[in-house]
Amino acid sequence: MAVQQAYPADDEVWLGRAVSVAGQVVAGLPAGSPPGWSRIAYRAVLSGVLRDWVDNGEASLEDEDVAALSRFVQQAASVATMASPELRDDTFEIVLGALMDDWVVNWSGGALGDEELTEDGVEEEG
Repeated sequence: MAVQQAYPADDEVWLGRAVSVAGQVVAGLPAGSPPGWSRIAYRAVLSGVLRDWVDNGEASLEDEDVAALSRFVQQAASVATMASPELRDDTFEIVLGALMDDWVVNWSGGALGDEELTEDGVEEEG
């Protein structure tokens, strides 16, 4: 009796790419970052990429996605250093989580489609 895979083989390839990208993004943490930030960043990035895949059907990670995700990790690290030392880990995790949430909802999957918001928050056709 053949064992049926839970998902198609091409999904496994894509999942491998997601894991690779998460590792690549984490490697871009600023030098001197606390060791725990690698795990926080890896979990946040991989979770966000997978959520984007499930919620928005995004099955590709372009170079600009990798650059944006790397930028998010670096921004979260920079902002976290502004917090008092005892709150830096929490700040890093929360800021990175918010940036990833925004990426899933607004960047990927085209939440606005062909419409864009003007500065006053009104939608206009693009």
